[in-house]
Amino acid sequence: MSSYICPECNKKYPEYYWCKPCNSTHFQNDFNNWTSGNDKIEKLIQNAQLMLIMTK
Repeated sequence: MSSYICPECNKKYPEYYWCKPCNSTHFQNDFNNWTSGNDKIEKLIQNAQLMLIMTK
């Protein structure tokens, strides 16, 4: 398995263009910038975004 270096945190990650810690932070920082109008739906979407595993 190849590994890549994240340009933001400079840590190795296994997926091309997908550093999970950095991408999770980006998602979290954007949570307040959108709404579905339904708190339960928003929590479901937010949790799904934080648990994403990117594969090729």
